[in-house]
Amino acid sequence: MNEEGSGFKVINYPTIENKESEDPEEWYLDVTPEAEIEIAKILNIIKRDRGEIISRCVDVDNLLGRDISDFFLKDDPQKREIFHELIIDTTILTFSQKKRIFKTIVEKYSDKDGLSSEDLMNSGERKRKLFEDLNHIIKIRNALAHGNITLDFESGTATLQYFDSNKNEKTETIITPQFFEDLRLKLNNVVFQLWSSQFHSVIVKNEEG
Repeated sequence: MNEEGSGFKVINYPTIENKESEDPEEWYLDVTPEAEIEIAKILNIIKRDRGEIISRCVDVDNLLGRDISDFFLKDDPQKREIFHELIIDTTILTFSQKKRIFKTIVEKYSDKDGLSSEDLMNSGERKRKLFEDLNHIIKIRNALAHGNITLDFESGTATLQYFDSNKNEKTETIITPQFFEDLRLKLNNVVFQLWSSQFHSVIVKNEEG
């Protein structure tokens, strides 16, 4: 049972013989009405959560683009607008590429003056966590956007199959409510960190200096 063009497939579901045709040769097995209702409910929840995560990833992508353009062109609104139109808001720079550019900016231009050793340690840990979460978010966002989801009705298990470019191989992961909740927590952390003074001040300080 496949949803045409959706990337969703259902396996191991209960069936009944469809005898609508007068020709027995055209009879076929179809999903039972009860199972069809349950399958629709499960897939609708997965689609809702999948759409939410992809949408929130767009917000993170936009925040990275904002910080990159602020770093280079904060005080020149006209050029900044052109920069967004021709580069930042196009397919020239991918989500992953924006992350790499932002990471370089933060690591190369972070201001360490006046920080205690404890502050530096905490700052380093926050950066490590930020980019660890970003890497995971980007990987799973790509998997949700381009991978396939298989629902095993009998076991109640939904599996996301995708190509992991880091490992250069096809892989899969089980989709559960906790899977999406963990992604939400990572997204919350990333958005908070991107809006925090620690990281955005790197961008502003460069322009002021």
